[in-house]
Amino acid sequence: MYDGGIHVAGGIYWKNRIQPVVRDNFVMLMDIFPTVCEVAGVSVSHPVDGISILPLLEGKEQQTDERMVFWVRREGDFRYGGKAYYAARYKEHKLLQNTPWEPLQFFHISQDKTEQNPLSDRTSGIYVKLFEGMMEHIRLSGSVPFQPPLK
Repeated sequence: MYDGGIHVAGGIYWKNRIQPVVRDNFVMLMDIFPTVCEVAGVSVSHPVDGISILPLLEGKEQQTDERMVFWVRREGDFRYGGKAYYAARYKEHKLLQNTPWEPLQFFHISQDKTEQNPLSDRTSGIYVKLFEGMMEHIRLSGSVPFQPPLK
């Protein structure tokens, strides 16, 4: 769940439409669908994960890290016994487990790109926001459709 495993470079080519440029925006594969829908002029009436990055592709400035995103790995082999482990990112901070047996680690990823120095402050607003967001994501993703929501 460290950035070395989930942070990869990507590229988009659109002949005569996108000018060559290198950007360091936070973009995910789930952003392709809303982008293609916007390009095609198709409106989507239901919520989707991802944001359109068409402004970014058109060479405009675009804020792409104003969202909390999650990664989940469920391992079925004997080492992990089917357990899951998680990461959550919001802006320049990330909270993660790198295996289901490890405690959560908290990083400021723009100041510690190799995630070698976990932050110890578990009371900061951003830590609490990430922790609560991760717990809600786990709760929602593990819910059973016929169960009533928790009150």
